Amino acid sequence: MTALWGAGGDLVVVEQDIELHRTVLSQFRRCPEPWCVFPYNGPGYGGADGGDPTLSGALGCVRFRATLMATHPGLMADVGNVDDAPGLGRGDWRRLDVRVLGALRDQGYAAHLHFPAVFQHHVFHGLCACGTEHEPYPVDREGRYAPEG
Repeated sequence: MTALWGAGGDLVVVEQDIELHRTVLSQFRRCPEPWCVFPYNGPGYGGADGGDPTLSGALGCVRFRATLMATHPGLMADVGNVDDAPGLGRGDWRRLDVRVLGALRDQGYAAHLHFPAVFQHHVFHGLCACGTEHEPYPVDREGRYAPEG
């Protein structure tokens, strides 16, 4: 992410477990906002805990305009060099979205949300976050894809 931040042009990030719909890229292209996010279902999707499981500031499906990156060229390097989660180590990817969200909000930005939301196919507690009945992909104890064999 640090190498891509400000490398020229806009930056679109789509994580490996995000299912795009047909309007995502065209909405990103047309929208003039500096920071755009398609929300998606997170932990607890469809759960009975009553909380909102929608992730609207994460990096799963996001676009940063070149102008934002040019205005804050060191932002990604700065947030990637933070050790804020004991046991994870400096620059660990598992807290990157929270650090980026905080850094952009500190600069006065708010994520511009686009809809309809996209689906996340991440396994939480043995169930796919999308809430549909399908065979989830195999994951390790950290929730990362772990191909069998």
